Amino acid sequence: MADGIISLVSDNLSRKAKIESDQDDMRAKIEAVVQTRAVSTEAKISATRDSLQAGFDATREPLPTSMKDIEGQLNASIRG
Repeated sequence: MADGIISLVSDNLSRKAKIESDQDDMRAKIEAVVQTRAVSTEAKISATRDSLQAGFDATREPLPTSMKDIEGQLNASIRG
């Protein structure tokens, strides 16, 4: 009888250890996937931000500061 109880306890402990090991493995895999996606997302955000900033910088023109500047730009656009 004692051997049967010892065997049941031993089997339960071994099953519990296997389940915990499997859970740890799955947790590690999930963390790896999340980290990979986070890095990928950050890279995409950075690339988009850089592209938008480059486009903004390339198309930025100084705003006219006086009526003379505004009239000069208007005349230039009419002539050209």
